[in-house]
This record gives sequence, structure tokens and C-alpha cells, in this order.
Amino acid sequence: NYTKKEILKGDNKFYCQICRGLREAEVKSVIYYLPQYLLINFDYGKDKKYKPASIDFGSSICITKEFLSFDIGSVNYDLIAVSSHIGSSGSSGHYIAFCKDPQNNWHKFNDSSHSLCTFEETYNYSPYLLIYKKIN
Repeated sequence: NYTKKEILKGDNKFYCQICRGLREAEVKSVIYYLPQYLLINFDYGKDKKYKPASIDFGSSICITKEFLSFDIGSVNYDLIAVSSHIGSSGSSGHYIAFCKDPQNNWHKFNDSSHSLCTFEETYNYSPYLLIYKKIN
């Protein structure tokens, strides 16, 4: 959805700095460069109205030319960390982190506790932030 074209019209018209008026416009977001680390943040709002448990994410992501402003084929990223939220709303609760070490073992960090876990365990919580690292 990030790269879908959007029509700005009605109450959402574009403000033109040249004519200083509101105009209908078509906008599209594209990626101009690919960073070493790709961060994907989910904003559920204070009432978690976006049903965070329904978010499906993978252990890797492939960015293809359809999302880019240039054609370099595709670039792969590997998931290295997940920050998750426990709680009934965005204004209260607790955060935990899952991180992958260089040997591909997953770790769960919950305040002062640490334990080994599996990638599948990251799905038991509402993801708030996904951190992917570019595969060279």
C-alpha cells in the first residue's frame, strides 16, 4: 500500500505553493535508495483499532523494482529484530524484543529476563517494529 497511487481531492486536496491554492493531485511514494537497515513501524493508535494480531510478516523481505524509482532488480533483507507490545491499548502495556544473533539463534528480551526462542514465537505478540538487514 505504501507505493500505491493516491488521489488527493475533496477535503484532502494538495496545497500548491506556486498558485497558493488547493488542487486535486495524484501522488505516489517510491523508494529512492535502499538503506542497510529497513525499519517497518506499525502504528495501531491508542485503541489498537488495526488488529495487530492479524499482521503477518516473514523472516525475509524482497524489495523489487515495482517499489523503487530505479531498476536494480531485487534486493533481499533478512529480519534481525522484532519489537512487540503486550497490553490492551497503545497508551498502556509493555514492550519486549526478539533479536537474532549472527548464528541465526533467536533471543527474547523481557526487561531483566532473557531466553532463547524460535522465530515462530515472535508471532505470539503484536509486532510494533520490524528491523531487517540488507543481505549483501
